[in-house]
Formats: sequence, C-alpha cells, structure tokens
Amino acid sequence: MPLCVVSQSAQNNPYNSDQFYFQQWLSYSDSLFVQSKSTSITTPKMVVEARNNFQEAYWIDLLERSHPDLPLRYDARVGEILKFYLQHFNQSSFAMAKLHYQIPAFDQMLQVQKLPLSLHYMPFALSAMYHKGQGKTGSKGVWLLNYSVAKREGLQVDSYVDDRLELNRSSRAAIFEIMQLHRLYSNWELAIGAYACGPANINKSIRRLNNNQDFYALYPILPDFGRDIVPALTAAYLFDRFLESNSIALSNYSFSLSGDTVEVSRQLYFKKVSETLNISIDSLRLLNPRYKMDVIPALNVAYPLVLPKGKMMTFIQFEDSLFSSKDSIRIPATELANINPIVVAPAQNTASQVSNSKVPIYYHIKAGDNLGMIADWYDVNLNDLQSWNRVDPRKLAVNQKIKVMVPESKENYYRSIDDMSRAEKQRLKQGGGSGNGSKSSSGSGTWTTYTVKAGDTPYKISKKYSGVSPEDILKWNHISDPTSIQVGQKLKIRR
Repeated sequence: MPLCVVSQSAQNNPYNSDQFYFQQWLSYSDSLFVQSKSTSITTPKMVVEARNNFQEAYWIDLLERSHPDLPLRYDARVGEILKFYLQHFNQSSFAMAKLHYQIPAFDQMLQVQKLPLSLHYMPFALSAMYHKGQGKTGSKGVWLLNYSVAKREGLQVDSYVDDRLELNRSSRAAIFEIMQLHRLYSNWELAIGAYACGPANINKSIRRLNNNQDFYALYPILPDFGRDIVPALTAAYLFDRFLESNSIALSNYSFSLSGDTVEVSRQLYFKKVSETLNISIDSLRLLNPRYKMDVIPALNVAYPLVLPKGKMMTFIQFEDSLFSSKDSIRIPATELANINPIVVAPAQNTASQVSNSKVPIYYHIKAGDNLGMIADWYDVNLNDLQSWNRVDPRKLAVNQKIKVMVPESKENYYRSIDDMSRAEKQRLKQGGGSGNGSKSSSGSGTWTTYTVKAGDTPYKISKKYSGVSPEDILKWNHISDPTSIQVGQKLKIRR
C-alpha cells in the first residue's frame, strides 16, 4: 500500500456541514451503550485536552507515522469526525473496546481474502459496532449489509430470520463484497465508498463528473447515508492510534458470552425457553441475534439455538415439554412453509446435529477448468456460481480464486476438492469417491429408484438398503444439502 497522503485542503473544509453521519452514529452508539448497561467513565485528561485544543498538525503527523495499510488521508472532514469521537468518549471508547474484542476474528477473515487489516475499522465507522444497526436504505448489522448483497452471499433474510444480525455470517459476506468491489474499481477509496453508498451511486457520480474517479471530488454528490465512510474509517483508525500512543487503556468491558449450540426443527419461542430453562430473554437475544421475533420459525428444518454454557443438558432434559406445550400465539403453518419449504424428518439428536447453514470456500482455477466442471464438482447451480463470483466464464485465469457456497456440515470435504487431481475430481461424478468422502458401494451393482416420502432423510433412506450410506445417496444424486430432498423426489440407489 502507498503511504498515506495528506490532503492539501486540510485547512479548508471542502464539505458541507452535514450532520447525518453524526446523528446516525450517535444513535447506534447510544443504543449499544444503553443495551450493555454500562456506566459512564471519567474521560481521561489527555482526551479532554485533545478535544479542547484540537491540533490538526498532530493528527497529520500521527497518520504519517502510523503507516496504515490503506491509502488514508487527513482532511477537514476527518478532523470533524475525530472531534466528535473525542466529544462522545464514553460511547466511542466502548464501541472501540467491542471492536478490539472482535478484531482477531475480523483479521482472520481479511487475511483469507488477502485484504488490508485496517478494514476492520469499518464496522466501528459504520455502526459503532451495534449489531442491530439499521441504515437509511434498510442495511443492517454491524457492517450495515444491504439486502441484495446478503441474498447474493447466501444469507437468510426474511420476516423472522436475518443473518445480517449474526456477526460471523455477515462479516464473511461483507468482507467478500469489499474484495469484489476493489477488484471492480482497483481503488480502495472507491471500493469502500461503493460498499456504503452502493456501486450504482458511485458509478452515477463518476459519470456526472465526466469520468472523474477521485473519491473526494465525488463526495459532495454522493448520498448522505454512505459518503462519510472513508473519512470516518480514517478517523476511527486515528482515534485508535491516539489511544494506543497515549497508553489510554480501554475500559475493562466484558463482551464474552460463551454458549453451546443445539439444533431445533420445530417452532420454538424464546419466552418458553426462558421460562423452562431459567434463562433471561436478553441473554437468548444476545446469543441468537438472527431471530428477529424471539421465535425460531422451524418447520422440520434444523435451526441453531445458542444456549448459555451449562444449559445444554437441561435443554435435552426438558426438550419434550418445550415442544409439547401450546403457545397462545403461533406462526401459521402456511407462513412457516413459505420460510421453510423443505420438509424433512425432525432432528434425530438435537444436541449433536450439524447445522445446515452455508459457508464460503474457494477453489483455485487449474488449466483446462471451466465453470460447468466446478459447479458439477461442488454440486451447485452454474448460475449461482456465476452470481457469487461475477466472472466472465470465457476469461478464467489459472490460480484465479472462485467462491463456492457449501453446507457447513461438509465444509472440510468440499475444501479437499481444491487439492485433488483432475482424475480424482472426475470420479466424484461417477460415484467413485475421492478418498475424502465416505466409502461408496461397489460399482458393479444395479440401480434402483426410491421415491422420497414424508419424514424421509438420507439417513433413514440408507437404512432401507444394505451397504448404502447417507453420503452415498447424496453423492449419487448430486445433492449438496441433505435437507433439500423433497416429498415425491426420485433418488437413484446402487444396490
């Protein structure tokens, strides 16, 4: 990355006195602070001095000495946002403490994509780390992830579940989107701006200014809900450097609330869990942010429920009573069917069943590969593969990374495909296995057809045939998600 560039207009504010960012960020940070039930702290003397005697030369020098891995620059808007963070030190220090708690996880995701680590300041700049943040355009979560991006990245977003509120899922999706935008613009300021404002608004502004691709020239005509992301990210970076260089320790806040995950496949209300297991609803909400209505809207489809440590055995003990009681208000079955259209058998073992959520993995293009082959090897739809990567199938390059969304329960199996030889990958589609999946039945057997019935799962079907495993059934029928089989579907079985 080039060294930071100091704007020549640092002394002359090129921006309008726009209050939108300040109002929005303060709303997020206040909500975070109140929800955490934290108490105000005494503002350190150095913070008071820096706020009351704001010296631009100090911040410019601090930025130059810090050598950020992004092309950050100081200007008047950065200064305004820095003053704001210093003025609201209770909120900004708490949000920064929460960011520091998450930085290791963020950095691991950024390193996988080979992106600058300073991008981990984006959630602080966007939402003050408030997991229920909601932007002007309906974006949500700490990354203020747009609906269209979330759906494209395989996240579930509906009336009852919003994966944008779940930190790990939303972070992976947001980081991948940032990487794609940088590939598109080859400019970090435009890529970051496009994430917050939307690529369409960036492109429209570039056209209006006769193809001018300087973010700072575009700033005045960008929408107010996203244009401050670049100066805000710079201010967040400098705020953290200021705390570090002055040895100002962040308050000893605790953000860790560990838990155990169980799987439920029937509708379950937080209120019932709270009453039966003696767990506060606030704790359930904190551990399970993706459920918007305090209900798991399951209809024979496995959904994860995170319980506080030590509560898993109690859940198993009282499982029958949790599901047998009648709630006064139930989600209509027809509405649940729209959320969960796939009907499978209830979980056999609630405590140990593996989640069916999707995670991204990456395949490196080899000589002779094409997208059709890759879609076949990973059991995905070709159109989905193209939408995940926005690539021209005619311009694939050796070693180019291709993103594939796969079931979390089979992540390790699908990751192994990247290291297979061409012959091994071709055998995947012939029922021959790769040595990484389960052992297949003999290739000399004859085929029969089985029609899926209500309540069937690959496991239950496999028990009807000697020597057949659930993995065999999935492989023979090119099924990547065990929950995707449907009543009436024809499955081929080798006997």
